[in-house]
Amino acid sequence: MPEAAKNSNARECDPVLGAWQQIQELIRAFALAVLIPFVAPGNSPAQSPPFNVVQGDGLLHVASGFLFPAQIGEFRRIVTKQYDQAGRDISVGYNADGPEIAATIFVYPVHGKKLEEEFQFRKNEVVSQHPAAKVTAHGPASVSPARISALMAEFLYTDIFRGRPQKLRSRLIVAQRGEWSAEYRITYPASGAKKAAAQADYLVATFAWPSPDKTEQSEGQ
Repeated sequence: MPEAAKNSNARECDPVLGAWQQIQELIRAFALAVLIPFVAPGNSPAQSPPFNVVQGDGLLHVASGFLFPAQIGEFRRIVTKQYDQAGRDISVGYNADGPEIAATIFVYPVHGKKLEEEFQFRKNEVVSQHPAAKVTAHGPASVSPARISALMAEFLYTDIFRGRPQKLRSRLIVAQRGEWSAEYRITYPASGAKKAAAQADYLVATFAWPSPDKTEQSEGQ
């Protein structure tokens, strides 16, 4: 998706939220993006693929240096998406089944935005998708084993999840380092929130970022 279009259009961040949301996401993806499979180098004659397969089944985002494992705890990698022709703006979706959790990690260039500005934009995006959402928590957070500073909000709303309407909790986290931003969206049924929240904490704390020198150098490559 072109950068200007991405920043002006709300995006559904939960990979398994139901048929209507999936249809909306597919329409956006086919109209403005490139849906990519789990990576087959050399598939695109015009552009190099945004991911390389490394460490057996890991996916390395070439532009940023982020490495997306096939599994993180109970989370299994299920989908990748590319939103721009250069492959610098991407997302990777993970699902967990016990309890059911949908997680998406977006990685994209900072483009001069401060963390607070980007976080507020993404928070407004969630509210625009779910006007009845209640903010149940808000404040500072950290991500990755390096405990990179981040901002977090948690929401409560009702939507279709795994084929049926139910009350959901959804967590938004935005962090920046060097020239890259990462946005986390993690959603699960409110009925199993305690266990799901612990799994979400594990994902956020375990998913590693590239070293600072790599995140800074990648913008100039």
